[in-house]
Amino acid sequence: GQVTTIGLVLGGGSRHETVPGVSHVLELLAFGSSESYTDISAQVLELGGSSFCSSGREQSIYSLDVLRPNLTKAMPMLADALLHPLLGEAEIEQTKRIIEFQWMDVMPEVRLNEGLQMAAYGPLDGVV
Repeated sequence: GQVTTIGLVLGGGSRHETVPGVSHVLELLAFGSSESYTDISAQVLELGGSSFCSSGREQSIYSLDVLRPNLTKAMPMLADALLHPLLGEAEIEQTKRIIEFQWMDVMPEVRLNEGLQMAAYGPLDGVV
């Protein structure tokens, strides 16, 4: 069948953070549970689709790929994932540990580039 992608691009990324790393934490927590849905990623899979989230310096992208007949079921899932996520303390702490392990695998050149970006541009205080 035909697949449809729906998504939202937010004009905020790591460059706009007041707490370093929060964009990446939210990226990893995306499509978990929300006020109306439990485990959105699993429910999207049941619709024959997949979820995707990515955060960069300037923006964050949240999207769902679903079979076209399931579009009307997927749209409220995307909205609820972004507007009403349930972020438990245990999930946040587990995600922080995952990021620590990810950081251990980052090549020194990438770490250097990240440090240079922060030194050159720093965070944009109060701008999101």
